[in-house]
Amino acid sequence: MNQPRKSLMDSKVRLEKIKRLEAIKKKAEGMAEGGSASAEVNDYIQNAKKKLAFEVPDEEAFKKAVQASEKYQSQRDKTRYSNTDLR
Repeated sequence: MNQPRKSLMDSKVRLEKIKRLEAIKKKAEGMAEGGSASAEVNDYIQNAKKKLAFEVPDEEAFKKAVQASEKYQSQRDKTRYSNTDLR
């Protein structure tokens, strides 16, 4: 089955995200080389990635997460109610 090609906009969004991740990496490396504590560098990375996720969301990853959550909930509910005798 052929999947539809990603639109040009998807490519632009991905390219923007890659550029911004590279900028985060470069700044973190500079902080580490400048003597910043590893915890401070890690905090910067986590906060920058979180900010990036809000500014340039990955819709494909979001859809996969929703599908996984729905599958888990469905399986959980089947297990939960299969042991219930409703007579």
